Amino acid sequence: VSRLKRCWPNADIAFTDTIVKAMSALGQHLLSLLTGFYEERQTPFPCRLVLQSNGVGSYTLVNQGTIVGLLSDQETLKVYRDEFLAFGEYLKSIWE
Repeated sequence: VSRLKRCWPNADIAFTDTIVKAMSALGQHLLSLLTGFYEERQTPFPCRLVLQSNGVGSYTLVNQGTIVGLLSDQETLKVYRDEFLAFGEYLKSIWE
């Protein structure tokens, strides 16, 4: 909320509350997409995609292994990238 106040210092409480609720709904929607993606997909935990919240309404999609620093080699990076590509294909399949 303080981040919103910095961006819109004159915003009233109702406006701020509306933004917070909308961004929370966005986060929930993103989580439901990831849940659907992983329902039938067997993936090692370090490769799995997770959402990181960066404050109100700001999310980053990362491989779980990057959170604990598992970026040791090109092979690992390729596997992580491939997980993003697979998620992209999943999104295309549900929106076509």
